[in-house]
Order: sequence, then structure tokens, then C-alpha cells
Amino acid sequence: MRGALSIIIVTVAALLAPLRMHAAPDELERYLSGQSRQADVIDVTNADSCFAGRAVAAIEGVWRLSGSEGMFAVVADPGTIFYRLIVVDSPDRNILPGTVMGACTAAGRKDCFDARIYTSGATGLLSKPRRFTLTLDDDRRLIMVPVTNKLKVNLWRFLPYMFRVTVTRVNDRPNNLDGAVRIFPAPASSSLTPRYL
Repeated sequence: MRGALSIIIVTVAALLAPLRMHAAPDELERYLSGQSRQADVIDVTNADSCFAGRAVAAIEGVWRLSGSEGMFAVVADPGTIFYRLIVVDSPDRNILPGTVMGACTAAGRKDCFDARIYTSGATGLLSKPRRFTLTLDDDRRLIMVPVTNKLKVNLWRFLPYMFRVTVTRVNDRPNNLDGAVRIFPAPASSSLTPRYL
């Protein structure tokens, strides 16, 4: 009887595991879906002109992704609380400059932003928006940390103790290494690369 109950519980848990539970889209997600098919006339040659003649917020500017040649601009959307993340240059030639790659808005903590950024562009169209937390560092860096919000079922808990084997994944890479380096506007502090005479 106890074995049959365990089998039923494991079967129900296995059937429920692939289901994804989604809440209603929040304002940021709705804003991004409205902006996703729009494109701006922006590339490497004219990216600085988006910020000419106006005061820029701390997050606004042109950023280069760490470990990549890709660049994007963060531009405020006038009349809203949102910022658009726009592709300036991409190593993937299927993604054109001017494509909206994400959106962000200020969070409750100073220099922190809640963001939705597309994470797939295999077909040339950006898809699969994922939630990130963006944090401005004092050293002109933008730290991007993905937000994980999912249901986890541990099927090993249903097995008797005698047959249970504990397997865990170990990853010692810190979460706050991925991000971007500011390219424009250049801060008043010293440059990142040394200059030789």
C-alpha cells in the first residue's frame, strides 16, 4: 500500500513538473511587448546623438557587454518611467542595430533597476524575455544578475532513505560578474586602459 502511494505521488509530481506557472504580465513586461517590434535609427556612428542637448540619467548611455564586442544603449522613454535597451552593435549579424533588446525601470534601491531583456535571437528576432536586476557600480560598470523564480520539485524526497543518493551541482563562479562597461558618456575619472607615451 505504501509503495503504491509513493508511485502515485511520483507520477503526479512528474506530470506537474513540465508545467510552467505564469502570473499576469507586469507593467514592465507589457511595455516591452509593445516596444519589441519597433526599431530606432541608431548604430555605432550616431549613438551619442541620442543624448545630445538633454540631461541624462545615471543609467543612460552606451554600454559594451563584458566578454563581448556587443554594444547597447540605454535611452529614457520620454513621458514614461521606463528606459529602452537598444542594440547598437551586435556580433550576431542577424540582430540589426536599433532593435529594442529590453527595457528597465528604477527599483526601490538606489542605482538598481528591474529589467526584462530578450535572451534569444537565433532567428534574427529577439525572443524569450528574462528578468534581470541591473545595478550601477561606482566604477562605471552595470552589473546584470538574472532573477530565478521557479517551482522546484525534489523527487528524491519520495524515495526511501536506503536508496536515496544526494547529487548536487557546484558552481563557484560569483553571480555578479556579468554586465557591461560604460562607453559613452565618458566619466570624469581616469580611463580603464592605461595610456603609453
